[in-house]
Amino acid sequence: MQQPTFEYSRPQPISRYLADELRSWVQLWVVEATVAGFIKPPYKIGDDLLERALALYEFGVEPIDAAYSLFGVVH
Repeated sequence: MQQPTFEYSRPQPISRYLADELRSWVQLWVVEATVAGFIKPPYKIGDDLLERALALYEFGVEPIDAAYSLFGVVH
């Protein structure tokens, strides 16, 4: 399976540790969305979607829950 990639530049500077943690979280989020069949690689994340994902990250949501929240079927 091709490893998903992403590009994002946050407007304010963040620590190297936070950047690494955030990168890992987003990669897991994209992998979970791919495994669930919501997206297919290669996938380019739009700014609006990434902003929503970052809000979930900051709230403490796990990557798999974020994948279902952002890509899943809305009831």
